[in-house]
Amino acid sequence: MKHLTGFALLTTALLLTMLISGYAEDRPLEIYVLMKTDPESPEQMVKVYVDYVEPRDPETPWCHDPDISAIQDKRIVALWEDIIISYRRNHPTGATVRGLDDAPEFIAEPNTPENREILIDALSLALSADPVDWNYVLTVLVLMQKGMAPDLRITQLADRLFTARRNEEMSYDHGECIRTMYRVLKRQKTKEAAELLYRACSRDYWGEDPMLTLSFSEKWSEHSIITVRKFALSCLSEDMPPGLSIPLLEELASVYPDSYVPPDIIVQPADGLRSERRIIIDFSRSDIEEALEKAYKKQAAEESGN
Repeated sequence: MKHLTGFALLTTALLLTMLISGYAEDRPLEIYVLMKTDPESPEQMVKVYVDYVEPRDPETPWCHDPDISAIQDKRIVALWEDIIISYRRNHPTGATVRGLDDAPEFIAEPNTPENREILIDALSLALSADPVDWNYVLTVLVLMQKGMAPDLRITQLADRLFTARRNEEMSYDHGECIRTMYRVLKRQKTKEAAELLYRACSRDYWGEDPMLTLSFSEKWSEHSIITVRKFALSCLSEDMPPGLSIPLLEELASVYPDSYVPPDIIVQPADGLRSERRIIIDFSRSDIEEALEKAYKKQAAEESGN
């Protein structure tokens, strides 16, 4: 259970009041709150996004959408119309592209075999281009969230995407592609997918290219890399079958150092009224042990039939 400070509660109440009164912009609202993971932990400034709650026009772009007007591939444009726009017409208060993988009404019917082949072929060709059109890749990945049958090629493409060359300043779309690829990969639930997630927990896997993008952090590359490593750890422990995840998590825990001194990162509070806060952003052994405990509980629940 997370505990909010009085400041956070006041801000949240104000935000809800604005939403109920019809306040809206052309982007998701965002607030900054001070949060604790438990009463003994230090407070940390956290950015919270809140998507619209009112019905939205399915014919116009929603927040976080890729730029469909820039897509030249008629197959992908047609699939966007058939899959995404159709979903929005039926569910005008439905999930944005960042939440589609958790929307039961969206994933109820996975992509057809024909559509899966189109998407896999499109992603493979796009990742082979120089430079990569990350807006196009993001569009393909959003469509893949509809559901992709287990296929080794998807894991191989995820590996290529994760390890693709990163420019000094990554585009927002490139960062969103990494996020969305995780959402696709976590539903593969294969040995190969679990092993890739295990490798992606390692700092070495992500190489030395900077990771500076609005999707994660524009200022601190190491913060971004720790974030994507934690994505991998979460997907491995929470989404992979325990029979696949537990041996890998146990191995990860056995080789990870007992002690680790992470980089200190100075974060300027959003309101500019507070002094700078020095916080530690870390990928620690305790994170691995917590992930392993989740996998054990998942295994126990499956064995008991719960």
